[in-house]
Amino acid sequence: MAAKLNPELILARTLAAPFSSARSQGDPLSCRSLPDGGMVVVAADGRKLWFSPAEVAAAQSSLEEQKVQEEKFLSAAQKRVPIRLVAPPPEAPKQNNGIPLRAVIQADQLRKQ
Repeated sequence: MAAKLNPELILARTLAAPFSSARSQGDPLSCRSLPDGGMVVVAADGRKLWFSPAEVAAAQSSLEEQKVQEEKFLSAAQKRVPIRLVAPPPEAPKQNNGIPLRAVIQADQLRKQ
């Protein structure tokens, strides 16, 4: 589990991703940083891939950009206040102040039995 969180292995996985095929899916077998800033990655199918310092720097900057975007998303999600949707309370019955209510029913509204 700790190997998957290794920043160098994550960089190697990012660099080797465009070169993966159906038989070489998965994490790289090995990776090594070069003194000039490049990187050598052994893909899952055993191919050795050499990357220039410019390619490594571009992949590193894209990973950092993704990390910044994720942090922005998480901080925005933490700032959101959860909203609980509640139905409005029922309308209070109207008070008649002690006066009896009178209902008027017209003749055409009565049911004949």
